[in-house]
Amino acid sequence: VSDGVLSSAADTVTVNAESASNRAPVAAVEGVDPVGVGAWVTLDGSGSSDPDLDPLTYTWTQTGGPQVMLEDADQAVAGFYAVTQSTLVFALVVHDGESASFPAPVEVQVLEGPPDQVDPPSPRRRQADSDDGGGCSVALRGVPDQNVDASDIGYVLTLFLPAIGAAWYQKRRYRKRKGLNVYNVY
Repeated sequence: VSDGVLSSAADTVTVNAESASNRAPVAAVEGVDPVGVGAWVTLDGSGSSDPDLDPLTYTWTQTGGPQVMLEDADQAVAGFYAVTQSTLVFALVVHDGESASFPAPVEVQVLEGPPDQVDPPSPRRRQADSDDGGGCSVALRGVPDQNVDASDIGYVLTLFLPAIGAAWYQKRRYRKRKGLNVYNVY
């Protein structure tokens, strides 16, 4: 630059241009039929895709309803045990290494009664279209399809420590489902 009398020393600037060729991935979640209390619920995001065919990473979060222990929250398919009658909301975000998708929400209706007494409607597919924020609260009560008495640690935990009780109950049911031995703690 010059003021008409004197000129400044030369200065340089470096501009790094990144490729605009990466397109954001799309999170897609299968709809979940209503379930009964005590049922194992599967959240399926395997229909998610990336237009550039980049490999995806998955992040499931719970955005509404009483807190549950979500297993495999970093996989395409996650799951949890429905421990109380409520409406639960989850969101899936997929990432291709450069860009993240919009969250794809899915709602789960947990109805009173055992899982085999719930008559589900047909499944539906949802895709990400907006950012639905939210939070959750913790609430839990006894599960009707499991017989417990006052000496059972699971009963005590669900009465006095809802979050820990839910985790213990889910872990116990998970082990039974996988055929592992489960030992009660007294």
